[in-house]
Amino acid sequence: IGCINFEAEINYPEAEGIVQVENFGMHLNVDGTIMYGLKIEAIMERKADDISLDMLSRLLVDVQKDSSQIINDLLSAYQRSLLNMIFCGDQKNRCKYNMVISEAIDPKLNGEEYMDRGDNENELKQVIGDIQNAYNIGADDVLILGRDGMLFAGPNSRRHEPLLLFYLSLLVREMFIRVFFVRTFVLDDLLKKVRTLIMEHEKDPNNIPKVRTLLNTASRDIILLQEILSYLFESLQIMEVPERPEDEAGGTLYKVLNMANMKRDVLIRVEDLTKLVQGAQHELQNLSTMTDVINTK
Repeated sequence: IGCINFEAEINYPEAEGIVQVENFGMHLNVDGTIMYGLKIEAIMERKADDISLDMLSRLLVDVQKDSSQIINDLLSAYQRSLLNMIFCGDQKNRCKYNMVISEAIDPKLNGEEYMDRGDNENELKQVIGDIQNAYNIGADDVLILGRDGMLFAGPNSRRHEPLLLFYLSLLVREMFIRVFFVRTFVLDDLLKKVRTLIMEHEKDPNNIPKVRTLLNTASRDIILLQEILSYLFESLQIMEVPERPEDEAGGTLYKVLNMANMKRDVLIRVEDLTKLVQGAQHELQNLSTMTDVINTK
């Protein structure tokens, strides 16, 4: 079995007067990719063919919150401990990437015209964050890439879904790597604190019990970080970049997304993070040795 797909009906309590019918399609892949999908039929009085970006942005905030709550019920205690460690206890508010696919966009402009530093760009920022690039895909479709999401609009947008989903699976790994990198700084600060306590143990004998507790915490964190990196590397090895489509629009999208280079860059970053964690482990061993020397005095 390569993946599991199922539908989840959301019945979380809402504020008084709000009626919400919400069903998620959930995709859990063996490579670790988790995706939540839903088709928007209406928001308040607006039907599917007349959804404003302002309303969509509010809906996505609610979806991100609900999706974290749903998956939390499916995770094991070990998986929850990994998330808790990486996100420093704030895993319920972890960032997710929004991929919006629509059959049309109004106004329909050339890709670069959406990056106007004006009303168009500001409206899109509500949904996909700061806009990085915008491209015309064929004659009718447009792809807009942002920091927190992407928007692919046009009559042929659904036809390119397999390419978009593979790109999305690489992109969320890159986002997770950024969080992992920040977490290594937290670990580094902890090890520096331990070293300071060791160097000043003669001033305060109570430093030694604190050092032991912090060393245990650092050791646990390093073990979990190493395990996460091994899972991340294994999942990247499983992923195979799809073939370039034969049609012109598909070829343009394939070139724009540049997935082969992106996968290579993500692998390099995983290798760099492995070296950082190994360096932290060596520092931990040094600090443990220093603590043992103090205890024998």
